[in-house]
Amino acid sequence: NVAGFIGATLVPGPSNNAIWKNKKVNIKSANLRNTQIGATLNNLDWADSIIAVIGKSKDSYEIFEVSTDWFKKEMGDSRLPYNKFVSCAKIRNYGTKIGEIPA
Repeated sequence: NVAGFIGATLVPGPSNNAIWKNKKVNIKSANLRNTQIGATLNNLDWADSIIAVIGKSKDSYEIFEVSTDWFKKEMGDSRLPYNKFVSCAKIRNYGTKIGEIPA
């Protein structure tokens, strides 16, 4: 799992929240054909940053970190008012690459 791979400790609950390098992070993913990473407003209010796991090929994912402040500035709406999205391309261009993980 991604949390174990980067050395984060998951927080109990269903939302992929974790503690990583003394920061509160929300781990989100997008498969190879997905073009956006989504996060709920509650998670954005809780977390210091988003760990975005983005499909690179059928065999691997790239892992990026972006601050929740940046995510909030870049986010667009979804069909659900509490869920927001940022394009994977923007995250790849702006985010700090942490590494890659096998699919």
